[in-house]
Amino acid sequence: MKLTNGAEAIQWAARYGDEGEMPYVGKVLARLVHNDLHPFVVWSTTSEDGVLWVSHGGNYCETLTEAETAFTKRRG
Repeated sequence: MKLTNGAEAIQWAARYGDEGEMPYVGKVLARLVHNDLHPFVVWSTTSEDGVLWVSHGGNYCETLTEAETAFTKRRG
């Protein structure tokens, strides 16, 4: 998964969008290289083409375990 904001995707899930949604929707757990306080984030994602993904609505996390829990709970 290539994020338009340049963050490093670690884990992701995606699906075809339903009626009224973008063509592709999903979620991503990413590493934030320049954020020492919250180095992990879970975002919802959307894409027009399934290649470049835009992220929004983040849960910023201190640990990978915390981020994995947030990823599991987030609807994709």
